[in-house]
Amino acid sequence: MRSKKHRDSISLKTIVLLLFLVTIMLFIPGTILQYTASFFFLLISASLTYSYIIRSSIVITRTMSELRSPRFEFLEITLRIENRSFLPAFSLFIDDKPGILSISAEEGRAIFHLRRRESMLFTYKVNSNSRGEYFTGPTEIQGSDPLGFFPFVIQTKAQCRILVYPAKSDETFVLLKGIHQGKIPVKNPLYEDTSVYRSVRDYANGDEIKRINWKASARFAKLFTNEYVTTLSSPCLIFLDLDISEYPEHLRYEHAEHAVEAAAQIAKTACSKGQHCGLASSGILPSQRSSPYLSPSSGQLGIILDILALIEPCKKDNKSSILLEKSICSCPSGGSFFYLGPVKKKTDIMIKTKTLRPSLKYLTFFFGEDYE
Repeated sequence: MRSKKHRDSISLKTIVLLLFLVTIMLFIPGTILQYTASFFFLLISASLTYSYIIRSSIVITRTMSELRSPRFEFLEITLRIENRSFLPAFSLFIDDKPGILSISAEEGRAIFHLRRRESMLFTYKVNSNSRGEYFTGPTEIQGSDPLGFFPFVIQTKAQCRILVYPAKSDETFVLLKGIHQGKIPVKNPLYEDTSVYRSVRDYANGDEIKRINWKASARFAKLFTNEYVTTLSSPCLIFLDLDISEYPEHLRYEHAEHAVEAAAQIAKTACSKGQHCGLASSGILPSQRSSPYLSPSSGQLGIILDILALIEPCKKDNKSSILLEKSICSCPSGGSFFYLGPVKKKTDIMIKTKTLRPSLKYLTFFFGEDYE
């Protein structure tokens, strides 16, 4: 409100000054005085016109309205600034407000000038030490006419939404069990896909007659056996336990954050192998105030990472055990079930998973020191 009143007062003063100069030019005798008033009248009018043209011709746009980046990694914010007028713009000051993402006090600020019909890209870097949702903007550009008589401020309300994903984790796993005819190559002959021919080998005692390649055997006068591509499919479901009361009191939020990072790494690895992946968690999404659940499906990596960027730990809730049982029972046959949670629940989880689905493959990751 102060800046608006300040601009109104300046415009009022300008009008009064111009009327005063016109009065001198028309009604007060004296050639020198009239010429002086005419000079200042033209000078102020030209400066006012220059300032108005430049202010109306500067356009600010964002190259991206939404960005995503892992925690601790630098991210570039880019703005396009255009001068669409036939006049050059001198000494423009840009200020894009990155908030707590700023690396230093100078990030998002710069002084520049634009020639007529010129455009430029303004880029700066931001970083975040914690995952979550952030916004940069609004953007302001301050400038004036060459004489500095009429300063102006251009503001755009366009903001850039930034989702900070969990940091990269070192958690690794290998999918060696599943169902036939998938996208993961293995050396186990139990997962041979008889519809995809690979090569032939010498016949060995015990090979089935239907596997013999009769054309190759007739050509070389010896028996050959067909070999097929061995691949498997292992859809997976990740259960992220963020019941903060179950983690050790010492560094409990750090342990919970490590669990989130491991969940993101598992989802990335599974999707990179072309496997269906789902996510369930006892944590809370602030926008929905509910626990997320995604059944295993393809093309869900972006959704899973968005959830993991926003999810927050919660206090003990009886619904988390119901969600865990639902996740175990809904995990596809031949798939993998990943449990990521506190060490305190280790025994309970092992018993529950073996009781509900003894044939399912389980991989567990526990975080935090054990209790005495």
